[in-house]
Amino acid sequence: MWTNRMKVVIVSLFLSLLVLPLLSGVFEPLVRGEGDVTVFEEYWLLLLAFAMYATPVILCTAVPVNLIAGFVTKKVKHFKLLMSFLIHIIPAGLIGLMGGIGFTSLTLFVALIFFGVDYLIFHRESSIKFRYVTLVPFAIILFSILPEIMERAEDSIDYTVIKNKKTPQIGLYVNQKRASIHPSSCWTNNKSEGCMVDKEPYILPISPVGIDEMVVSGDVEVEVIIANEEKHLPMDAYYIDGNEIVKANVTKNTFTLPAHIKEQVVKVVITTETSQKLFFSFGIRNGNRDI
Repeated sequence: MWTNRMKVVIVSLFLSLLVLPLLSGVFEPLVRGEGDVTVFEEYWLLLLAFAMYATPVILCTAVPVNLIAGFVTKKVKHFKLLMSFLIHIIPAGLIGLMGGIGFTSLTLFVALIFFGVDYLIFHRESSIKFRYVTLVPFAIILFSILPEIMERAEDSIDYTVIKNKKTPQIGLYVNQKRASIHPSSCWTNNKSEGCMVDKEPYILPISPVGIDEMVVSGDVEVEVIIANEEKHLPMDAYYIDGNEIVKANVTKNTFTLPAHIKEQVVKVVITTETSQKLFFSFGIRNGNRDI
């Protein structure tokens, strides 16, 4: 019995350490654009971290629970599978709630691994078809997290493409006169707010602020041209009108600034197909200033 119990602990611990890095964000450094780390390098770093810090937690929590489940199911005559499942899952869920939703998914998956390995080792007398029931919880969790894993993998591919590709050349024309700009860029996946983009226009002081300032009069026609782009990319432009920040009505990378606005710095943000953000500023001098 104890030989089989040691098999359960060793196999379950080994499988848990292999799976946990995949569930805890192995793609995140690529999604955030941190350094040149690869997915495999990040996986091994997470694997070492879990081996050091998660192993004691698993041994102190999952192993005692597994022993209790083995003792209880040995005493009962009916519903052994259900009883073992509940004894493994309920404590794991309670422990996980102390660390938040993300931590709960990890503890539940470890509990499922111990439950599945335990049942496959200690209930060999069960029919092959019935033993496949232990795979159902794994299938449910796998299908629930598969979309997120695929999305993270797609994000990492997008980041790699962007990193190997030069930032697009952007031309800015104000009333058909070319303005000098210095675009910045960053990247984030669609659901993340990690890419900090400055969208706050501001009133120009009398002194220069270090960006190109265009002297204009009347309504200002602004056109943005992106090199090697056959179609128009999503673009937002922000300016101050009175006391409010207004989002300009952009059509085919062109927008108009009204004649009555004050001298100010206008902000422009362009989003590429791979969610890369390109942003820049330019100033307008039209003589409209508070006296």
